[in-house]
Amino acid sequence: MAKSNVGGTLLAGGAIFAMFFGAGNIVFPPILGEAWPDTWVSAISGFCLTGVLVPLLGLIAVVLLSGSVEAFFSPLGTVGAFLLQAAIMAIEGPFGIVPRCFNVAYGGCKAMFPSVSSWVFCGFSCICVGAMTVKKEHIVPFIGKFLTPIKLGFLSLLVLFGLWQATPSQEDTMRFSLEAFNAGIFAGYQTYDLPGAIYFSSMAMGFLTVLKKGQSKRTLLIKGISASCISALLLVAMYVAFICLGVQYSAVLVGVAPEDVLPRIVDLSLGRFSTYVYSLVIMIACLTTAVAAISVWTTFVTKLLRPWKISYETVLIVSLGIAFIVSSLGFSGIVQFMQPILQYMYPILIGITFVHLWREIRGIYQRKRNSLLTR
Repeated sequence: MAKSNVGGTLLAGGAIFAMFFGAGNIVFPPILGEAWPDTWVSAISGFCLTGVLVPLLGLIAVVLLSGSVEAFFSPLGTVGAFLLQAAIMAIEGPFGIVPRCFNVAYGGCKAMFPSVSSWVFCGFSCICVGAMTVKKEHIVPFIGKFLTPIKLGFLSLLVLFGLWQATPSQEDTMRFSLEAFNAGIFAGYQTYDLPGAIYFSSMAMGFLTVLKKGQSKRTLLIKGISASCISALLLVAMYVAFICLGVQYSAVLVGVAPEDVLPRIVDLSLGRFSTYVYSLVIMIACLTTAVAAISVWTTFVTKLLRPWKISYETVLIVSLGIAFIVSSLGFSGIVQFMQPILQYMYPILIGITFVHLWREIRGIYQRKRNSLLTR
């Protein structure tokens, strides 16, 4: 039983990491390293603040609420909760994250097959993502068991070989730069991981609830928080490694399109043959996130349209069609579209997260205090 519990927690933690680590997570750290090679420590500090710590707190908040997304947004009232969720879901789904994943994945495909058009690739991606998303109850175990080891293993090899082939930097990177720190904070917003944390942790808690049926709520909460911390540690390790790649190859990344940064690094460090392998991994990484993102969007819209009895599959097909069209904006165009929305959305989500953490921690303290008083 103990091994089963540990295995389930590791599986959930790995799945959360895999769902997180998609397009923005792959692109932004190397770009930060390229832009701030002399003060990258400041940049990664800001990036981990908004790209890891804040999403981790969001994960823990939803875990403490037993995976209830409705309870998380309840402080805003019925109307406010609906409007904010609708905005989050639109960006999480076909109007932001999913087409952005297609763009970055296409960057990997283009390194292998330069003649393939973005329209053909994005169309094929829609078919693949749709096939993996139809059975939504299988998403977490499928990602955790199969896609996470592949993604984590190959990305680790990419970093190790990339840094091994690079020329070591002699710059003093420990010098603090407020400008680099702020750039890292903003890039962390652009990963869109806090909204993702709310819904991905809900999916993971659903998986853990089924896996650990009959166990106490306290045990389930401990496993959920443990899975969240595992995903956060994996994210920090990958972010530091990827920003180091950006630093070491900064001189040859000037003018390279964001979605082409990592394929370019792979080509320089590992040669043409290895580019094929790692470009495939980039595509797997991005499409994994696309599967999770389109799933939470489709579930949200299906519930919304329940009175009209529109099926999950119908919503999924229409949503992927929208993502296909939006992907034509390109990575930079989608980022510009998301930027003003995130500037207003993130402070609200951070505020809600801290409200729930305060309530839950205060509730735990009061229950312990009452228990001691009654003895």
